[in-house]
Amino acid sequence: MLARLCACILLVLTCGAGAAVPTTAPAIEVRVTHVISDRFPVLSDAELATVLKTASEMIATGYQRDVRFVPAKPAARTSADFFGDLRKRIHPYALSRAEHFDIFEGKLEDCAPAFLGAVRHTDDLSNLHKFLGRPQPFTDEATAARALLGAYGDRLAKLKSLRMADGSPRLNQATYHQASLAQWEVYLTLAGPKTDYDLIVSNGLLIEEPIESAAFHTLVTATANGMAFPFSNNCTVGYFALLSGDPDIRADHLGALSAAERLAAIAYAVAHEVGTHLIMLRYDDYSPDAGLARPLLVVRDKSEILSYASWSLPTARTRSLNLTSFRCAVARTRIGIAAARGDADALFKELDVLEALPVDQSWKDSITAWAYSMVERSTRSIKKGQ
Repeated sequence: MLARLCACILLVLTCGAGAAVPTTAPAIEVRVTHVISDRFPVLSDAELATVLKTASEMIATGYQRDVRFVPAKPAARTSADFFGDLRKRIHPYALSRAEHFDIFEGKLEDCAPAFLGAVRHTDDLSNLHKFLGRPQPFTDEATAARALLGAYGDRLAKLKSLRMADGSPRLNQATYHQASLAQWEVYLTLAGPKTDYDLIVSNGLLIEEPIESAAFHTLVTATANGMAFPFSNNCTVGYFALLSGDPDIRADHLGALSAAERLAAIAYAVAHEVGTHLIMLRYDDYSPDAGLARPLLVVRDKSEILSYASWSLPTARTRSLNLTSFRCAVARTRIGIAAARGDADALFKELDVLEALPVDQSWKDSITAWAYSMVERSTRSIKKGQ
C-alpha cells in the first residue's frame, strides 16, 4: 500500500502543480513528504493531491504568489521510519523542562507564566474572550491567562482519552514526540538554514505545550493544525483533527464539514503555514481583514474558506516576522545537539554562527555556557560507562 501511495503521489503532485497566478514574482517549489502513522486514518493519494492543489490556489489568490508543491524523494514515509531517522540525528539531545511540558505527568500550574506570555504576545486583549467562549472581554491579562490555562487543561484531558479501535490510547509516551510541537521545533530546525522549502504533511495530531514560545490560539485548543519555521524553511501540517470531525480535538470553529470541505480546511492550514509564514514571512494575525495570516481557529465560518477563489488581498497592517529570533532558535538547537553528541567540530562551527548573530552578548554567553555544561555532562557519562 505504501509503495502504491508513493507512486501515485509522484504522479498527482506533478500534474496538479501549475495554476495561473497574477504575479511577476518567481514561482516557488515546496517539497512535500507525507508521513503516515498506523495510529490514525490517512488521506488517499487523490485526496492529498486535492489538498495541495487547493492550497496552491489559495496562496495565489491570497498573496498573489505562485507556489508549486512537488513530491520529495521518497514522497511518503512511515512515521516509524521518518521519526526514527530524526531521533538518530539528534540523540542523545533532549529538551529541558523549560522547553517541554510532560502532558502525562506535568502540573499545569507550574506553567502559568507561559499562558500569561501567550496572552501578552497577541497584543489583542479586547478580542481574546471570543476564542474562549466568553460573552464579555477580559478586563486584564492575568484573568485571560487563567481562563486560557483552564481551557487548555480541559482539552488536554480529552486528547489523552482518545482511543484506537482496540481500546489503546492514540497518544502514549513512546510515540508522543511525534505529536509534540516542542519536539517538532527541534525537528524543523535540525537541518539549519536553507533556501529550499519543505512541507511535511502528517496524518497525526500536533499537541501544543505551555512553554515560552506557545501561541495563544493553539493553547486554546491544545492542538495545532500546523507549524512553520522560517529561516530553516520547513513546516508541518497534521491533519488528523480536521479529518476526524471530532469537535473535542479540532482546532477550528467551522462546524460540521463534508468530506470535500474537510479537504478545503486542510488546504487552508497548508496555505497558511506555507504562504503566511514561509513565503510572506508574517506572524499570525487575528484581524478579520488579515486574509491568510489568520490561523484556522480564527476563521468563524467555513464559507470564508470555500470562497477562496474570490478572496481579496489582506488589508490589515502587516506583522513581519522577526527572522533574527528564528536564527537564534536554529543556532541554539544545533549547538545543543552538537554538544550532547560530543561533536567538537560541529560545536565550534555553530558557536561561530552564534557569535555572528546581531543579539545581546549576554544571551550568546549564556548559550555558550549551556553548551559547555552539556559537553561536561556528556564526557562524564562516557567515562562512567567505560
